[in-house]
Amino acid sequence: MLPLYLNIYLFEKNEDFEMSVKLSKEINPDYLWVGKFSPVSGSEYYEENKENSKHMKWDDYSYFYGKSSDEIEKRHKKIVREFYLRPIYLINFLKRFSFLELGYYCQRTNLIKRILKWVMSSKRKLMNMVEIH
Repeated sequence: MLPLYLNIYLFEKNEDFEMSVKLSKEINPDYLWVGKFSPVSGSEYYEENKENSKHMKWDDYSYFYGKSSDEIEKRHKKIVREFYLRPIYLINFLKRFSFLELGYYCQRTNLIKRILKWVMSSKRKLMNMVEIH
């Protein structure tokens, strides 16, 4: 079993993030864990960067180097989805299938919600087609 753990950092540029996404796919581990790094008040990292980053709202961490925390969330979801929704991952997943892993996978990718949304959308399209004829 090969796990990979990545962090999304405050000062990470978009190019660096995309390289992390690419790396996770190239390594192709069995599992991918993605953390969101934020400094803790009083830590060495916090103290070193507080003076250099006066434009940041360090108290509530709602601003990450020009990116809102929503952007960090989007990056987190992007890397998790792009990793777990690859055909090669799904094939390997089926080889070592477990209900526990399936539950985690569905939760992290909102798979069930997306399938239901697609089904409802398809149903509406079909109903519209029937009404037209």
